[in-house]
Amino acid sequence: MPPDQIVSGGGPDRVGSPGDDVWLAGWLQQAWRRWRVWTGIRCAVVGIGVALLATAILGDGARATAVAALLGALMASLMFGTAAGVRSVAPLVGAVEAQTPALRNALVAWHETRARVSPVFTARLAADARRALDGAAWPRPGTRLDWGVALAVLALGAMAIVVMPLTSAAPTAARVSLEKTTPATAAVGALQWVTTVTPPAYAQRPPVRATRPARVDALAGARVEVAFTGWVTGSVVRFGSRTLAVRGTGPSRVAEFLAAQSDVLLVQDAQQQVLATITVVVTPDAAPTVRIMAPAADLRRDAASGSVRIEVRAQDDLGLRDVRLRFTKVTGSGESFTFEDGEWPVTTRRDSGTAWSGLHTIDLAHLGLGPGDSIVYHAVAHDARPGPEGAAESERFLIEITRPGALAAGDFSLPEPEDRFALSQRMVIQLTERLLEQRPRMRAEEFVQQAQALAIAQRRVRAEFVFMLGGDVEDEFEEAAHSHEVEEGRQANQGKGDLTEAVRQMSQAETRLTAADVREALPYEYRALAAIQAAFGKARYFMRSLPVAVQLDATRRLQGDRTRAASARWSVRPLPDTTRVAALDLLRRLEAPGVDVATVLPGLVALDRADTAWVAAVQQAATDEGAEGLTRVLRARLLPGSTTWMRMPLPRSAAEGLGGPPDR
Repeated sequence: MPPDQIVSGGGPDRVGSPGDDVWLAGWLQQAWRRWRVWTGIRCAVVGIGVALLATAILGDGARATAVAALLGALMASLMFGTAAGVRSVAPLVGAVEAQTPALRNALVAWHETRARVSPVFTARLAADARRALDGAAWPRPGTRLDWGVALAVLALGAMAIVVMPLTSAAPTAARVSLEKTTPATAAVGALQWVTTVTPPAYAQRPPVRATRPARVDALAGARVEVAFTGWVTGSVVRFGSRTLAVRGTGPSRVAEFLAAQSDVLLVQDAQQQVLATITVVVTPDAAPTVRIMAPAADLRRDAASGSVRIEVRAQDDLGLRDVRLRFTKVTGSGESFTFEDGEWPVTTRRDSGTAWSGLHTIDLAHLGLGPGDSIVYHAVAHDARPGPEGAAESERFLIEITRPGALAAGDFSLPEPEDRFALSQRMVIQLTERLLEQRPRMRAEEFVQQAQALAIAQRRVRAEFVFMLGGDVEDEFEEAAHSHEVEEGRQANQGKGDLTEAVRQMSQAETRLTAADVREALPYEYRALAAIQAAFGKARYFMRSLPVAVQLDATRRLQGDRTRAASARWSVRPLPDTTRVAALDLLRRLEAPGVDVATVLPGLVALDRADTAWVAAVQQAATDEGAEGLTRVLRARLLPGSTTWMRMPLPRSAAEGLGGPPDR
């Protein structure tokens, strides 16, 4: 038999047979098919992840969906076309050799040499490879890292679909108006609405109706009714964070609420799509203005005789309820003042429905005033609102009976810059308690201003007592008996120690009044008063007399350097610090492509809903210019309105690019 004859059959030591070669070729072909299928699955996973990411970024429109699908398909095709083992079986052969060490390079040698060497040699290689591959696992393409990356891309796309809001198709123009972003204006059979604003009864104004308004102006306390037609089943009405109840059946529904603060009314369907947007601008009823027209100045009399004619004028935009004249009678001296509150009758004359005049004549002889006593009076007017709200006070004026040979010490209102006198600590306490009583009827801003004015008064009281801490000697024998205190130091003087404690307590009260923490300041004011009274009771410490009023030289006025004098530059009230972060987040959302103005509008109004001018400006910008206008308005409020220069984490617009930090 020739030496290269292929022997069929035989035991395990046979040379080989044509059946081994055929079996190995079939096994390799099936393994290659499996390899390419798994490669295609991995590429498809990456393509799906890319398509999901593109959908989350571009939106859920038909065109955006088609573009996202095309991007995913291109990515999958590119990966499949460049993957190892797709066009050539050689990478598969190498992977099988690496996976099956028993092959000992037999499969690679058979694959590379079977067409160029003797059939006997290839048959032997095929037999060795068949024995090694019998029962071996099918090879799979890609490492664990490759499959981990593919699954990570898929998970990232799914997360983007869930987290990122699906927006409508990107607008073709840069200017997106509120009407364009509200589906109600473009849909067939869109939702319609009619608003009716009924002012409070005391305003005596007729209701105001409007059809499909984007903005509604209402007086605080007015009832706003919105009647809808073409109602979509499953829709809800939200006013700010509240969900309003609707009544009615079928396509007609009605929602109503009391206008307490500015906000945005949204109508959304079951898919959270905005069907209607109405900005409600609530204007608080302004307090009346009241002034004392005559004498409109502090008066000082040598004796409590004669009369004083007081003329009052009050005005309100809606109407007045009453005008009163109140007074506080101050008697005594030092820290032993007594106060008596009262009210004088006022003869009123109605000049018009919104303006009143009042008159009262004071007979000083019947007030029981003595030398050093005084009367502090002011006018109070109420508008037509029921209850304690709607009250306003005029400036306070003083009528003082001077002591013989002494000048007046000033009134108990805030001192003028050219006056120098000591305010009573007891009067500071009384004004603080009165401010606490008036707190429920005051706006927060007005309360802070009044508290800071009291802080100024407390600071002046403290300054006067610091000035008076030197002390005077009245009894030389008393002074000699306590001469050892000179050696021990002036602080050993118990009277001076009490006054030092009083000054310390005044400082604590001033700090809390400046922070508008009025209730916490009151105990410190009382402690300061107790320390002052204790100082008065000491045998050897005597207060200096108050300095007399200083007459200013009018010829020296306006003689200083006025080259740097200028008015405040801030024309826009800065946003509160608590809303600054929210404003920056809204600015980022507005500058994002394809922003839905209707979803951003409630947040912009909530930044400063108490400012009706801000709410009106936001609504107007949204209607006229859309996202571009809202971005401009918000930037104008953030940058020049800041009390300190703030570095923006966003690029500035062209209008702001030339400016730097403002000069303070």
